[in-house]
Amino acid sequence: MKWTILSYGASIALTCAIRTLRSMLKPEGVLTVVWNGSCQTQRSTPAQVHTEKGRAAEDLLPRDISHVLWDYAAAHRSIVNRLTSKEFTVWAAPGEAYGR
Repeated sequence: MKWTILSYGASIALTCAIRTLRSMLKPEGVLTVVWNGSCQTQRSTPAQVHTEKGRAAEDLLPRDISHVLWDYAAAHRSIVNRLTSKEFTVWAAPGEAYGR
């Protein structure tokens, strides 16, 4: 429950900040790109807050915002599929493990 409450409040703040940034960038023809931490799955670490915050914010964000999955160790096909099914553009940040 602690994660859900924290994530919900954080996702509202995150969504407001991203929408504000987008409203300033879009008239200038600049694409809004966000780090999406929804691939962090370690519930025992603070990284899980990023997962839940990111997932909660997804449904509240305009679809012209590109998401970069925040995990340098692996590609997450199921998360890419989830985001592209919601009509988001998804970028990967593979770091040194780009072959996986």
